[in-house]
Amino acid sequence: MKISVVIPVFNTERYLRECLDSLTGQTIFADMELIIVDDGSTDGSPAICDDYAERYKNIKVIHKANSGVSSARNTGIDAAVGEYIGFVDSDDNARPDMYRFLMEAAEKTGADMSFCGIEHPYPDRDVVIKYPFENNVPLGRDYIQNTVAAFMLADASFNSLCNKLFKRSVVEKNGLRLSDGKKQGEDREFVLRFLAVCGSVCGTPYTGYYYRYVRTGAVQKPRQDYVDTIFEQLELDRGLFEKLGIVGGRFEEPAALTAASQLVCALTFAENKLRGRERTKLMRAVVGDGRAQKLITDNFKLLTEQNTRFNAILIRLAKGKNVVGIRVVIFLMKIKVKAYNFRTGEAR
Repeated sequence: MKISVVIPVFNTERYLRECLDSLTGQTIFADMELIIVDDGSTDGSPAICDDYAERYKNIKVIHKANSGVSSARNTGIDAAVGEYIGFVDSDDNARPDMYRFLMEAAEKTGADMSFCGIEHPYPDRDVVIKYPFENNVPLGRDYIQNTVAAFMLADASFNSLCNKLFKRSVVEKNGLRLSDGKKQGEDREFVLRFLAVCGSVCGTPYTGYYYRYVRTGAVQKPRQDYVDTIFEQLELDRGLFEKLGIVGGRFEEPAALTAASQLVCALTFAENKLRGRERTKLMRAVVGDGRAQKLITDNFKLLTEQNTRFNAILIRLAKGKNVVGIRVVIFLMKIKVKAYNFRTGEAR
């Protein structure tokens, strides 16, 4: 078996058949096994999983108690027998040639990991994510450290597991698994740990993975631990990038820019999605956090000079813990964006 694809499933009955059809419709499906891990679903997903396993001999289903997507993926890794391992989320789908292109790229170059582009639809536009790396050639250790890892430090678009194939022997030799219980950043951690131990990677310009934009109640849920999550990821990243040879200013400056942007996102989220005391509580938690204040103070010149004007203004206001000023700036920006959209809509 060439490829094992792990599909964690939890209550995705609405999209699951489309996802599985996109995988059984792969042009190299005969060389693949699908490992569907039902993570304690309570809707009609388990029956759909069993139906596909009955119809296709190279599909296996594992039903387990709910314990999160990382645990489900790890269960799938443990059960895999393919030369390569891939991952697909059960509300997304893969274009028919995705795994053919990924496998050919890995086999022709001898790379331990191959990757392709992602189509990422949003309510207002569709975005195709491609990467500024050489394609169809092996990218070795120097390129991984100086280009791929450096890109990941500044841009989150390469974090996903789902547009990649990983050589299973590298995963097993190094005991690579996803961190159980993590709510955010588990894909990124796995990819970085893999990059630290693999020999080479290879990209293909094919856009093969379709990420479905799904608006759920979770998006609207306030998170008072937002700042904790940002700085926990920052500390984890510091250790992961150190293993890739990115230390000192090569890590600290882009990491500070990323963390500051995430703080701005937290403030914007609070203004746009929350109301009343919830909004005020989250904003005060962000600007009043000692770690956030230290990050802004230590990197103030960098954050205000190498940022958008909007972000730079919010960072200045956050430094002064000026929640009222932050709210006014975000409100004015929303009016500006609406006015621009109205004018450009009239022009068309």
